[in-house]
Amino acid sequence: MKSTRNAATAWSRGPALCALIGAALSAQGWAAAGRVEAIGGVRPSYYTEAQAARGGAAFQKQCSNCHTVDQARPARIPYGGNLAGTRFASKRYNGRPLYPSVYYIWRKLEEMPADNTERVPNAEKLDILAYLLQQNGLPPGASELKADPSVMKSLLIDQPGFEHMFNGYDFTGLKFNLGFFCTPAPQGCGKTDPAPEFRIEDGMIVTGGKMHSMMYTEKKYLNYTLQLEQRFDYKWDDDEALFPGNSGVIAFMSDDARVWPQKMILVDGRYYDFMNIQAVGTTVKKMFDDDARRRAVKGPNEWQYIEIVSRNGEVKAWLNGTLVSSFTGDDLKEPTHIGFQNQGIPTRWRHIRIKPE
Repeated sequence: MKSTRNAATAWSRGPALCALIGAALSAQGWAAAGRVEAIGGVRPSYYTEAQAARGGAAFQKQCSNCHTVDQARPARIPYGGNLAGTRFASKRYNGRPLYPSVYYIWRKLEEMPADNTERVPNAEKLDILAYLLQQNGLPPGASELKADPSVMKSLLIDQPGFEHMFNGYDFTGLKFNLGFFCTPAPQGCGKTDPAPEFRIEDGMIVTGGKMHSMMYTEKKYLNYTLQLEQRFDYKWDDDEALFPGNSGVIAFMSDDARVWPQKMILVDGRYYDFMNIQAVGTTVKKMFDDDARRRAVKGPNEWQYIEIVSRNGEVKAWLNGTLVSSFTGDDLKEPTHIGFQNQGIPTRWRHIRIKPE
């Protein structure tokens, strides 16, 4: 969060209310997602037509001195920008999106306008945001956009070329196996229902940490860029080097989907050697830079930003923007599922996205 705040500081000096809203809005820049209130519930809509209409009037009053939504008319000031354009859709800092969900834009909007953040009421800011969503091609619905962080964190923002493995509100596209050394039911002893071990909370996947378990993709992948954030949710007031948290991303795994697969290559999430490479049932040539890990890793209960790039049998893994490990193997030629493991410590994941190649 610190880097996001620093990157956005210069923008906050402008006088306009909407200087940051357009940073992640485009007709291609939003995923139609929302939070399911309960099992079988209906996802909330972004906004209503009435809210967008109010927002259009508020935009003209509060934003139009500096900004525009008319592609044929440039903004009146250099840093104003066209808030219906696409130039900010992939805005990044240190390789990661500045605005992975509506929540981050809303929090920045709360800091506006620069002359007095309380001059424009939150209700009016929400209307302006609804108007911009409309201008960027998102359809209206039956419910108004509300200043609810839980919902806003579930309203994900697409990055060009990436697709969400986790959509922020349900487990579509994901499978589960719970039960040590079990294959999934009905053939095996593994439990395929994620509840209650896995749940969704504020746009995150959260585990209870009660049993060894695995989440994995329905689709198979070979060449890709995978990005995600992971955090352990476990109180620890001792030496960080002794923290027992253990998780990880299984970059290649056999179809048995056993906990744990008989053949797999794990980019380890074990805290004391985060991003080390573990090969089971196969042989790889690996590199692990422990000094780089020590420099890059954050505290046990902080979000770790993970990026894994798999290309033509060579895989590289970055931790918080630092290359930590890599591996190559002769038999890494076929697409496989991608797995996410949990080994008895409460763990959270968010913003899981992939760019297939």
